[in-house]
Amino acid sequence: MGANRWRFAQFGNTSLAINLATVLQQSASGAFADVANAPKAALMEAASGFVMLANTDDASLSISGGPNAAQEHRWWCSQIFNPTGTWAPSVSTQATTGLLVETPGAITALKRLQSEIVAYKAKSIYVGRYVGSPVVWQFQCVSTDIGCSSHEAVVAAGTAHYFVGDDDIYAFDGARPAPIGNGIKEWFFARLNRTYISSIRAIHDRVNSRIYWFYPTTSAALTSCLVYHYDTQRWGHFDLTITDVLESITSAITYDTFADKFGTSIQYDQIPTDISYNSPYWNAATPVLSYISTADKITACPALRPAPP
Repeated sequence: MGANRWRFAQFGNTSLAINLATVLQQSASGAFADVANAPKAALMEAASGFVMLANTDDASLSISGGPNAAQEHRWWCSQIFNPTGTWAPSVSTQATTGLLVETPGAITALKRLQSEIVAYKAKSIYVGRYVGSPVVWQFQCVSTDIGCSSHEAVVAAGTAHYFVGDDDIYAFDGARPAPIGNGIKEWFFARLNRTYISSIRAIHDRVNSRIYWFYPTTSAALTSCLVYHYDTQRWGHFDLTITDVLESITSAITYDTFADKFGTSIQYDQIPTDISYNSPYWNAATPVLSYISTADKITACPALRPAPP
């Protein structure tokens, strides 16, 4: 968590990782390694043949054409179709960098929306579109009073982003943010510990058309969850203390491997209650909506049944 939280992106068969204390890392197979002439950054996303970084720091990295500074409002894009090549700005490679300074503050979230890149600040939104050389990426500020404080609080679902703002919950289609929290926003923000609003973690349950936002209430800990069913525009809620959320993939449990997992003497009513008979836990290579518990164990979410707030 915090400024040095690791964030990841996939570009073809290459996995990329970054945080604000470490230059861009890449792995096509095996261990991760530094990408030469790449900056450090807090945020990363891939779109339209590029990898984009935001809230960057290239101080003392000697990247030709770079600002040689930590700048929380700076974005930086890779060469087209080559995120592991040099990130030195160049018209020929289309690697370039720029600033989002029409509004104050750091870039706090960076998410793809179809072929575009959306950069969020706490109270503003910018949309970046690929326009080719020499500009490469052109950003337009589309909101100067609505934004998002957490990269992990933004979820892409279909052709829209859903996120928790400073005073409401919004859907964003690339043109304008639309409030969707009517009827629950007062209740939600009265419970939310605003000091730690940037700690909100969200995950998309694609199978059930739900978005889960885990948020802090009385402390920094994530203790409650707001759930939005976007097909019906209905809300739910439950209390659960977690440390993070993720989509996990496990190997299937079969008759032959059942004893290896649960022992030879386990009875039916001793099977963990959070694994139902129709759980994806039993199927190979199936994504499972999961969370990391306070005991540092990955636990499946499907058994949760949120109630109306």
